[in-house]
Amino acid sequence: MRAHLLWAMALFAAGCTPSEVHEARFIMGTIVNFTVCGADADVARAAITAAARRMQAIDDAFTIARPLANPVQRFNAAPVGTPVPVPEELDRVLGFAVQMQQETQGWFHPGIGKLTQLWGFDRTPPPKAPPREEAIRRALPPSQCFRHSARGWVRLHENCLLDPGGFVKGYAADEAVHVLAAHGISHALVDAGGDIRLLGDHCGRPWRIGIRDPRGRGVLGVVELADTAIVTSGDYEHFFLYEGRRYHHLLDPHTGYPAKGLVSVTVVAPTTMRADAAATGLFVAGPKRIRALARKLGVQALWVDANLRVHRTRGFPALQDGFARSSQAF
Repeated sequence: MRAHLLWAMALFAAGCTPSEVHEARFIMGTIVNFTVCGADADVARAAITAAARRMQAIDDAFTIARPLANPVQRFNAAPVGTPVPVPEELDRVLGFAVQMQQETQGWFHPGIGKLTQLWGFDRTPPPKAPPREEAIRRALPPSQCFRHSARGWVRLHENCLLDPGGFVKGYAADEAVHVLAAHGISHALVDAGGDIRLLGDHCGRPWRIGIRDPRGRGVLGVVELADTAIVTSGDYEHFFLYEGRRYHHLLDPHTGYPAKGLVSVTVVAPTTMRADAAATGLFVAGPKRIRALARKLGVQALWVDANLRVHRTRGFPALQDGFARSSQAF
């Protein structure tokens, strides 16, 4: 399990200082790494405990992988066309998800829960073959799944099930940083299995974040960042091989099948939730659309195409220590 989790990480933090406190917790189905520097050790540990507790509460409130009577599962079980009052947190986050669907022109789709359940990448044991084509067709969501009304949120079709998987880890990382800051922490890193949120800098120097080689054990390069977020979506996180083809969890809502053309996408954005959703949307949009869409979203991106060529936006942070020579910027 430990080796599998390490292999599944899209990003990792590089470098440490003697004065920092580091703890790892298993939350949201992944290893969450907390690093705090420049603070009293006892204060840092108490802050990390509170941040981890907040992340676990978010997981309990948003998960659809475990049978819980949480707000998301109650919303998904409500009759189509019926307004459902939801807690303020879900109202706010669902509003963000619908806005991101509009901004990504539908390539990020929060209503694909029926499709993700059909594919079953979160099941134990994981799937070994794709679903039948007819079953995929029947599970396709419409372009618009959710509408807000004065009386609550409305599901517009029976295939519309909210799937928080494309943004909830990012949201949880953002909330963890808010908790750390409320405890007086000024410099911290929260890595939720590759969804990384940075608070301040690394005690006087940038945080060094390695971007994983999606087809190797090393890194494409290292970026230096502070007080921002960075997230990678890749076809190596949850996948299976069937008849020589890789099937992964990043599903195209238009076809119902795993998106084609890219191997990984890394996004830098002000918040982890935005970077998380943007990375998913850019990956699904594919190589022909990713350039224009990244500009539209106002995010910086690096991506690896199916031929393992590396591309990046001009504003993406400079990469050090092994950045592929075939990189292209625009």
